[in-house]
Amino acid sequence: MSELLRIQNLSKTFGRREVLRDFNLAIESGRVYGLLGRNGEGKTTLARILMGVIPADGGSVLYRSRPIAFGDSSYKREFGYVPEDPFFYEDMTVRGLLAFN
Repeated sequence: MSELLRIQNLSKTFGRREVLRDFNLAIESGRVYGLLGRNGEGKTTLARILMGVIPADGGSVLYRSRPIAFGDSSYKREFGYVPEDPFFYEDMTVRGLLAFN
C-alpha cells in the first residue's frame, strides 16, 4: 500500500495552551483510520489544520508525497471532513453539506 498522508512534527498553540506538539502520523491508502482521544487532546485542531481552516504553527503535512500548506485546496476533492456538530442550512442535502464543508 502507498502512503496517502504524512504529518511531521505538527504543532499548534492557542495563546499559552499547547494543543499539538511534534505530532507525527502516517496514513496508508486503502485503510480506515479513527482519531480517538479525550476531549481537549487536539483531534478537532488536527482536523481543522488538515482541512485548511486554521494554520499550524510548525511542522508539515504531505498528501501523496506533496507538501500542502494553509490555504492549499487542491487536495480537498479527495479528502473529506464532517465535524461532530456540522453547520448546515435547513434545506441543505447531505451531498450539499459535503460539498459546502
